[in-house]
Amino acid sequence: MATMNEQFYLVYQPIVFVSENLEHHTREYEVLLRSRETHRFPKQIFDKLLRSETEYSAFMLWYAKTLEQKLIECPEISVSVNIQLDQFCHEGTRHFLEILAPYATRVIIEMTEHEPQFLEQEKIDTCFAQIRAQGFLIALDDVNTGRNNLQLLEQYASEVYRLKFSLLHFKELSPANLASLLEGWRHVAKMYKKEFVVEEIESSCVSKYLSEQGICLQQGYLFGKGSCLSCE
Repeated sequence: MATMNEQFYLVYQPIVFVSENLEHHTREYEVLLRSRETHRFPKQIFDKLLRSETEYSAFMLWYAKTLEQKLIECPEISVSVNIQLDQFCHEGTRHFLEILAPYATRVIIEMTEHEPQFLEQEKIDTCFAQIRAQGFLIALDDVNTGRNNLQLLEQYASEVYRLKFSLLHFKELSPANLASLLEGWRHVAKMYKKEFVVEEIESSCVSKYLSEQGICLQQGYLFGKGSCLSCE
């Protein structure tokens, strides 16, 4: 059987702060899991891992140790890590958080928009509490998509630190409707005093528009698809 290193690798996509004069500097990186075979997120393999406690625990141990080594090598960086609620069905997720707990001030846990298939609803509160108790910050990924809606934000407003909005899910909207939707979520973020990040930015025109609207935290191919990140 192939080792985890032979199957997977991690890349780091910049999350940048864009200033008024459109200069930008990297604030942190989102960690992206990739298959060595396809160089994409290995969804089918990941879904299979979720159905096996042993295989999932081995994977999360590899993930945590690989990320820990990067945090040690690059003491100036912060990272965002995606986690689905169903991952909290496994002890491997608790171990993952325990390993990274010493670096919690540099790690944001992005709760994805996926509806849980296995996790019981009453245990979701425990998940948020567990993350915050260990000192991690929490982001809601892909707001206005899946379960990450305004109702959820209201429910967990005290635990959530950041909202992330992906342009990818709204490409079919007219520019005017997309602008209205963006403005709505920017207003929500401001009202709840949350950071607001817009993802999937591919052009300097879009980046400039967002900056003019006061949306300065940005992410997307314009700033980099993601790399293995050398800190030497």
